[in-house]
Amino acid sequence: MVHYVLMLCAHILQDPVPEYEALSYAWGSDENPSLVYVDTSFQPTITITHNLDIALRHYRPQRGIRFIWIDALCIDQHSIDINEKNSQVAVMSKIFSAASCVLVWLGPEHDRCDEALELLQRVGDHIEVINWGTGQIRATVGCPESEKHWGDVEQHLPFNNGELNSVLELLKRPYFRRAWIRQEIALASRGTLSSGFRTIDLDTFRNATVCLWTKNVFSGAYKDGESPALRQEWAAAFRICSMTEGSYTYTNLRALHGKAECRDPRDKIFSVSALLSPSDHGLGIRTDYSITPECLYTDIARRVMLQKKSLDLLESCTLSSRTLNIPSWTPDWSTSWTQSLYPTWSASGWISPHLTVLNDEQISVAGVVVTRVEMSIDVSTFEKKSEYAIDLNLIWTLKPTTSNLSAWGLTQHQWAEKICLALIHDRVADSHLPQPAHVPKLAQFAHAMEEIWSEDCVDEYVFSEKGMDSWFWEVLDECATQWTNVAIIRCANGYIGLADPGVKAGDTVAVLLGCRVPVILRPLTSTTSDNRQTWEVVSVAKIAGLMLGEAIYGDNLPSHWQAVKHGYSDEQGVTMIHNEHIAIYDTEQNKLITDPAEILQSMGIRVECYQRGPHYLEVSPESLRGAGIPLQDFILV
Repeated sequence: MVHYVLMLCAHILQDPVPEYEALSYAWGSDENPSLVYVDTSFQPTITITHNLDIALRHYRPQRGIRFIWIDALCIDQHSIDINEKNSQVAVMSKIFSAASCVLVWLGPEHDRCDEALELLQRVGDHIEVINWGTGQIRATVGCPESEKHWGDVEQHLPFNNGELNSVLELLKRPYFRRAWIRQEIALASRGTLSSGFRTIDLDTFRNATVCLWTKNVFSGAYKDGESPALRQEWAAAFRICSMTEGSYTYTNLRALHGKAECRDPRDKIFSVSALLSPSDHGLGIRTDYSITPECLYTDIARRVMLQKKSLDLLESCTLSSRTLNIPSWTPDWSTSWTQSLYPTWSASGWISPHLTVLNDEQISVAGVVVTRVEMSIDVSTFEKKSEYAIDLNLIWTLKPTTSNLSAWGLTQHQWAEKICLALIHDRVADSHLPQPAHVPKLAQFAHAMEEIWSEDCVDEYVFSEKGMDSWFWEVLDECATQWTNVAIIRCANGYIGLADPGVKAGDTVAVLLGCRVPVILRPLTSTTSDNRQTWEVVSVAKIAGLMLGEAIYGDNLPSHWQAVKHGYSDEQGVTMIHNEHIAIYDTEQNKLITDPAEILQSMGIRVECYQRGPHYLEVSPESLRGAGIPLQDFILV
């Protein structure tokens, strides 16, 4: 055990305090601990981890006194007083926002981290982030002409021969998996990031990370090529660096947290409480370690659904990854999750839910049964024999038979387009306005699939020999990005889509009012006290033919309408829906439609009430049933 002598000076936060810095770090392993000697009578020594020991030595001043706030030393980690812990954790955000500098410590020199920080310094010095939410960047004012390419998203990053591997290894450090760092980085008024003996400005690091995530790379930039797992590492780093106050909602929390780790499941909530949107802050969730994780999670889910009048929270519910004893309609925020569907419209036509809380475990919601799952293909079961082996084999598996096409009333090209709309819709150029020039169009995605179906085998070598155009390989890259940690499901009546791997044949596909995506439900043998059927939420899904509100609009939906993400603002006359830049694009009249109430009324469905902010669209059950929609109630447990 290492002995380290340190003088601690105690100050109350409300009193005038000296200028101080705050340390942001990963505790690391409890093995090989060190002792810190403290100049107090009530606790003369404190045990710290080896990583903190190294950090203290790194930041120790050559002379004079340096004031640093460090959680392991400034918070009583062994206190049994819950109220004390609640109050200490509740002020963490104030501590980091008031610090003169947040010191991000990644650990000692390892895996060429000095090269990584030097590269990040060069990139980050020459770009600025215009929009943290979208990752929009540009070259800095006064940037030399030779360095302006960093701010041009149309130009590939100029790296080859595995030059980005050192950066990747840096991002794999335990620090970036720690849940609390999101708040600590986002609230920093100024910060530095250190690894070994190299230090760069925190804003420079954040700028560089956004740039490296946003821009395309050459395949040689990484030693073993780019892969879905690699994209997940970059996505996690981008989310961490782009976080700002108001970024989090309880609906997107599980997706944005990704694989963030913490020792206490309740900290998945408390670690980002300062970054919640105003509406989520208003739900009244307070830092309280006296309640169990199960009670905390269920209470949040109930409040979100009732007070925000939305079932969007179901988008974070996956039965297969649930570890806590909580209702299936409550997200298990304690588990990691990286897949998010990001719908471009609403399967329920933006109609708000008909929701009743029956008891602590059951809620009643209204919706429509659409179809049932016939086949579920877990993508992770495919063997990756080559870079594109999984994508090629999956596409080959989805090749339709003549009898299938006849039963569905589709041509092979229409089936290919349907697959693309279901599995990779938001990645095609057609789903964006204006259309990005560097992204393949729907027709190219569909053509790529037909090319694969035309061969007798799916050996990657065959297509390399055919000299396929670059867009063919770009299509496969996009497929790999979308098909990570998911199952491809095929349903009755020719429906196809993406869902969680826990979905099974026989599960029911429903569209629930208040939820933007179809929901996979599983009937249970248990019933309510009055013998009504109960259901479990298995997963949500992205299913072609249901994402545009077809279950509500029915045959009234014009064939020339398509859902898009757009880059227009209120000032340009295009209003956001649910705080998102999404709309229906009328390709015949070349206009965007952003009023869901107007759409419903044009189809003969009476709207009782509609407000944009916060979103609320009330349609009575009688109006829906009168329009021929077979609405029914589901008891979710």
